[in-house]
Amino acid sequence: MTANYIRQHLQKTLDGFYEKKFGTDLRNLQKAIDEGNLELVAKLKEKLEPEKQKYELNSWLENELPKMLRSLKFGTHISKGLHSSSKGDNFYFKAIVNLDEEYILGSHTIPKLAIDANGNAAALPLLAFIKTQIDDTSLKELIISDSIKLKGVFHDNPDSSEEIKNQLKTSLLNSPKTPLVDDLNKHILWPLSNNAIANDDYINLLPLHPSSFLNHIYLRLQDLKFGELSQLARKQRDSKKGPYTPYPILNNLAVIKLGGAQPQNVSSLNSQQSGQNYLLPSFPPIFRTKDNIPLKQADDSFFNERLKYHCRPAFNRLKNIIKLNQNNKRIRSLRQDALDEIIFTILLIADDIHRQKNSGWSENYQLNKYEKTWLDPQAIEQTHSDDWSDEVAQRFAHWLNRWLQKELKSLRDDLAKKEYQYWQGEMLNILKLKYM
Repeated sequence: MTANYIRQHLQKTLDGFYEKKFGTDLRNLQKAIDEGNLELVAKLKEKLEPEKQKYELNSWLENELPKMLRSLKFGTHISKGLHSSSKGDNFYFKAIVNLDEEYILGSHTIPKLAIDANGNAAALPLLAFIKTQIDDTSLKELIISDSIKLKGVFHDNPDSSEEIKNQLKTSLLNSPKTPLVDDLNKHILWPLSNNAIANDDYINLLPLHPSSFLNHIYLRLQDLKFGELSQLARKQRDSKKGPYTPYPILNNLAVIKLGGAQPQNVSSLNSQQSGQNYLLPSFPPIFRTKDNIPLKQADDSFFNERLKYHCRPAFNRLKNIIKLNQNNKRIRSLRQDALDEIIFTILLIADDIHRQKNSGWSENYQLNKYEKTWLDPQAIEQTHSDDWSDEVAQRFAHWLNRWLQKELKSLRDDLAKKEYQYWQGEMLNILKLKYM
């Protein structure tokens, strides 16, 4: 990887900037050449040639790069994420103490944080320039690692090239010694001693928006929701062809939109996400005096009214979807998601039973023998049954259909054999996938 090889990749990036900005003129020029319109060809070349010169690597590094460096603030944690009008400094995160604790999730858990930038929108192409891919690495990685491969890349004079590289590195690893704050920044006075009030013994903390961390979360969740494997699994489920493949369903996700109609005013990464930032669920604890298992010794079935209560959010969604009495791709997808959540909740409770109860617990319960086989490992040895999954799936389908018919009396006749078989088939597929 020679200096000239790297320069070729950087020039290709600049050529892309030029073609994007003057794409219409370039297409008109080609059209004029094809039509033999020499007057228009000359006019367009006169306009484009000086602009083309600006995007020659040496010229761009000398004239455009310094202006862009002054116009952009780089970092992994940004001030504008808290308020889009804030003019506070951004920071590049680098842990100075060991944060590798098992249950602490944060920027330190991501091997390579993306670098974000904000400022003058006209200078944002600099970020794309820095991200230029060069084989299996990028210009950013080469700059941050002080790679010897960058020798002579930015200028014919080695000292000048090294100076430009150091300017880029200082901007990327932004850690100002005297941070600039803004009135719109939040401030937290953190006490440093037990007598902080009397001694005015505080340090002023400024929370920043973890832009790079949230971008990593956003990309991971987007891949889980819309990635190739998830799309294929959904397609196989809808078409009833091929093996049933499990795929994730993401519940309790909220989205906060930053920047309004102009997400680029917050940052480059925020613009790539169209301003959408996922919020992970943060629920208060639910304190209970007894376990969460909806079973009593006198129950003859696990599929009872208490189980319905545990499944009520998804059950109510399924009920409301069926109430629409429509049949299109979107409705079928929503119905399937609600059904999947009901089954998922039931399996979680079954897992709790396996984990919390000792083997043989079902001996004193009145449960159906097939449900005992499912929920109590010792019952399998007693019954020697291999068809319990079919029976459990049937009992689930009957339970679900009965409750839907009870609450949707006007559609009672529609919720008949076809729906029953559908609920049964979905549960049976999951049981076989999980237990067989």
